[in-house]
Amino acid sequence: MTGTGSFRDPGVHAPRLGASVVLWRGGTVLLVKRGKEPLVGHWSLPGGHVEPGEPLEAAARRELFEETRLVAEALTFAEFHEIIRHDATGRLLRHFVVAVFAGMLDAGEPIAGDDAADAAFFDLERLDGLEMTPGTRDVVGRSRALLAAG
Repeated sequence: MTGTGSFRDPGVHAPRLGASVVLWRGGTVLLVKRGKEPLVGHWSLPGGHVEPGEPLEAAARRELFEETRLVAEALTFAEFHEIIRHDATGRLLRHFVVAVFAGMLDAGEPIAGDDAADAAFFDLERLDGLEMTPGTRDVVGRSRALLAAG
């Protein structure tokens, strides 16, 4: 890089790493209702931060279990999903990179735990009526296509 500018603004923190799971049971998808900020009350995929030294899939499985008490058999890496939010002045508020895994579940009912206020399986037709975290609908759709191609 040339010039007097800095490649990295010292006021901006590095992106944070997360992992989540799109879990399907038949034609329904598992969602959790966020119990904490940001976006408390919004439905999202079970997931959260990755601990230092923790493999991505292990983090996704841990978060799935902590938030729903469910254990997925086989998981497939689906995509990296970025969440970048700015305030009204354009200042970066948060930047997350989330490793999304997809899988199927034959049976079992979720029990909300950890920072999930609720957890349930939803028919795809019901997703339009839910207040969801940004990007969740798109990730769900792409994961369904990935598993169908499978």
